[in-house]
Amino acid sequence: MPDLTASIASTSLPWPYTQRNWIWRGWRVRYAFTGDSPQRHNNRPPIVCIHGFGAAIGHWRNNLPAWAQAHRCYAIDLPGFGASQKAYAPYTMTLWAEMVGDFLREVVGQAAIVVGHSIGSLVSLVTVDQFPDWVRGVVLVTLPDPSLRTKAIPKPLRSAIAAIEGSVGQRWLLRPLLAFLRHPKRLYPFAKLAYTNPEAVTPELVAVFSDPAYDRDAIRALTALVRQASKPDYCPDLAAILKRSRLPILLVWGRDDRLVPPGLARPTSFAQYSDRITLHEMAPAGHCPHDECPDAFNSLVLDWIEAQGLAVLS
Repeated sequence: MPDLTASIASTSLPWPYTQRNWIWRGWRVRYAFTGDSPQRHNNRPPIVCIHGFGAAIGHWRNNLPAWAQAHRCYAIDLPGFGASQKAYAPYTMTLWAEMVGDFLREVVGQAAIVVGHSIGSLVSLVTVDQFPDWVRGVVLVTLPDPSLRTKAIPKPLRSAIAAIEGSVGQRWLLRPLLAFLRHPKRLYPFAKLAYTNPEAVTPELVAVFSDPAYDRDAIRALTALVRQASKPDYCPDLAAILKRSRLPILLVWGRDDRLVPPGLARPTSFAQYSDRITLHEMAPAGHCPHDECPDAFNSLVLDWIEAQGLAVLS
């Protein structure tokens, strides 16, 4: 049985939702929940949100309250991030997707709309593939393609690149790097790369990324993440998953995304693999359209849920 605690006070900011812990395979997983009663919206599918790299449930602070008017809403801190346990573990999309699948069964208790951002969109897509009966539809916000990295490196150089990546994943090197970058003042320039509107990069937003990096075990988790990201099993074949999936998919991109260019989503790429994909580019918006343009994004998701006939449980 999951370990559901009472409400947990926010560490530094007054988030507009309840935070709880759930124990998964012995690890503490932090999640957020909106609404006083899980039965309040039982005739409509819940919405479950999965953050991107370095982020946490606070990155959905401008989305959950709007959706909670009609849906039960959840957001999860992936193990290794946020307030979830930062174990030294073999982090892969498959491992995180197994956690999300168990969360849907044990905590949410019914099939949900899964919304993921960046690596969270990768996790969402793998969850769809592994647990199709527990997902009614999926929203993928700036979906990266890890295979492009391998394809872009000439075969003769791949062994050398792997050796360099192995050295970068050493704790002695990552520790001072994390200690330097986690300070809020130093995070501001990096955060601004992900946003077109510099006014959207607020102290509240920077705290979402900065606060977890001060956790005692943050360096252990970062070391495991960096080492695992270069391995072949880090992420399954996205094209194969998209071809297999029969669920509706909303693919959202910020038109001005400088981190994961929107060209990846256009008809010559992801959209070619399934006629169930609806592509929407938001402008002006960068890598985080859900946070930079929350009102437009919130309406887009709710309208898509309605249009796909997902709003009311059958």
